[in-house]
Amino acid sequence: MTWINTDLRLSQPMFIYVYVPALISQPAMTVSLPNLGHDAAFVLLSYLLPCDVSRLQAVASASGRARGNGLEQLLEFSFSNRLWSLHLARDFHMKCTTTDASSHSFPLPPPVKGCETSKQLERNQYRPRDTYAAWHAAARELRLDMAKDQHRIPWPMLSIWLRLRRWAAEHAPQIAATLRGPLVVCESGSAAGGAFFEEFSGKQTENVSAMVRAFWAVCDGQSTFDPLVTDDRFDDPTHPQGYLGLFGGYAAYNHSVSMHFLPLHSVRMLTQNIWDDFPCIKARFPSCRVFAHSPGFAKFLLLDVCDGNVYSLQRARRRDSAALQPCVLGEPTSDGSPYEGEVASCPLLRWLTEFVERLEAGVYCVKALRPEIGLPSLGINLFPQCGPSYSRAVTRGVEVCASAIYMAECPRQGWTYSIRFRLQGTAEERGFQTCQLQSRRWIIAEEGAEPEHVEGDGVIGLFPLLNDAGWVVNQSSDPHGQYRHVGQQPAPFVYQSCSGRFRQGRRGTFGGEVLFVPGTIRKPTGAPFAVRVEPFPLEIGQFLY
Repeated sequence: MTWINTDLRLSQPMFIYVYVPALISQPAMTVSLPNLGHDAAFVLLSYLLPCDVSRLQAVASASGRARGNGLEQLLEFSFSNRLWSLHLARDFHMKCTTTDASSHSFPLPPPVKGCETSKQLERNQYRPRDTYAAWHAAARELRLDMAKDQHRIPWPMLSIWLRLRRWAAEHAPQIAATLRGPLVVCESGSAAGGAFFEEFSGKQTENVSAMVRAFWAVCDGQSTFDPLVTDDRFDDPTHPQGYLGLFGGYAAYNHSVSMHFLPLHSVRMLTQNIWDDFPCIKARFPSCRVFAHSPGFAKFLLLDVCDGNVYSLQRARRRDSAALQPCVLGEPTSDGSPYEGEVASCPLLRWLTEFVERLEAGVYCVKALRPEIGLPSLGINLFPQCGPSYSRAVTRGVEVCASAIYMAECPRQGWTYSIRFRLQGTAEERGFQTCQLQSRRWIIAEEGAEPEHVEGDGVIGLFPLLNDAGWVVNQSSDPHGQYRHVGQQPAPFVYQSCSGRFRQGRRGTFGGEVLFVPGTIRKPTGAPFAVRVEPFPLEIGQFLY
């Protein structure tokens, strides 16, 4: 390791002192900067940390006697694109995205809304020094210390975590508050839970992926429940922390999912529990580790720490049998981005990027995961609220929105779906003040098979009574007492249920109609009318969450 000390006194020529431990018996070499060749000076200055380079810039710029003492050469090097490109590559694993040496285009960090600095950076993106400063500020925002090797994070992972944390801070502060800081590293250099990484450094398996290391290095999981502690409240469906999983959730009947990101210290032991219960998983996927789980252990997500593939644990009929369903399916598609190759090479990055993009686009929103519980179950709801997996129709002022999720953890069950009802317009426009759902008629069409028709009264034992303020819980609308609180409820009425898995393929649609009565079923004020439920897809998408 070469140690360099620069003498910053301006009253004499610039000198650089070079100390090489291998030559410890020899005195340190003293070199005058003006006497160095161009390439040699660059190599020596490249050993300086970026903060030292900035300090040298300040000293050189402030000097009124730059000529003749080497400072003009130092100033040239310290501002050079070549030097700052080196720092970008070393600290953020970044490569220039153009072969044009004059442009030096590098990926930029996610912009801050309304920030003039971000706009200025976009105009000056050809200046590596400015780009480095922006990424360094982004790292500080995530509480990373760039002086530590373990906090030198590949820029795609740094970018994803910035976007995810910013979204959570704005839209889900209760989830943002559970996110832990960067992985704690001891003085010995080993991380807390470091055995998780160290056990893959042997000869029998590959090293841990750099992206997997960075995944935990930026954020060491969530500070919610400890999955290794048996506690009654861990299975309590009304406990708010149970629904604060970073990777979202859903619910239908007594099946609740909210995927919590595990701290590294919990990963190894929880994975061992999975191996004890399902030896076949350890035998077939020895490099997979649990990285997210749901309270009550309803669902597990696993990560191959060598190649970055993401899986969902599927339980089979036999209690000791299970399989892993890939959560990233198909090949990456090109969107023309000059940086897409960095993401496409790692399934974990593709999975995370798609998840964050869906959050930012409003596909996933913060809503109650269990409608019958309401606010205590607020979390990231994975039922799509827009996009190609979402359907919407309005009939006589009754709006119906619907979407579905493939439950990878329950392959025999198939999909869970959510249908939302609310009134639109005014009573004069609709021709009624209230209306009550009486019956349903579903059409479930599997690709290449005859459609299946399902009819029945109400929906999951409910007969929602809609009004302008939302809907009403009473003996008529909730005859079985599923809701704890009677009276007015906010819009929309949400109905969540499940459909069976298709026999042959894995694509189809779900739609049909529901029959509403103006007024109430007991006191109708008009003839019943059918409300269309626009078909929505039942399919196994490219990404599973």
